Amino acid sequence: MLRRILAVKWQDRRTNEEIRAVVQLKETVVDAVRMRKLQPFGHICRMPDDRLLKTLLFGMVEGERRTGRPARIYIDDILKWCDKDLRDAASITEDRTK
Repeated sequence: MLRRILAVKWQDRRTNEEIRAVVQLKETVVDAVRMRKLQPFGHICRMPDDRLLKTLLFGMVEGERRTGRPARIYIDDILKWCDKDLRDAASITEDRTK
């Protein structure tokens, strides 16, 4: 979108970093997606254990998956970004500043 606003054509061969530097934007799209996924995770972790949303996020749903590649789930990205297991990631969320 920034390229369109600045009228930069793809033939100009300018990198995304150069474009973000022109508008003085430090956050990438991936960073924005990461924050939008991490914030609700912390909120859900601090919920009481009897809430349905928390049960769905941490619990196992009965049934079997279809054959093929395993489905990518919400928690996979969280654990990858935190570089921790589920229990450690959930305990970190108790402190809102972290």
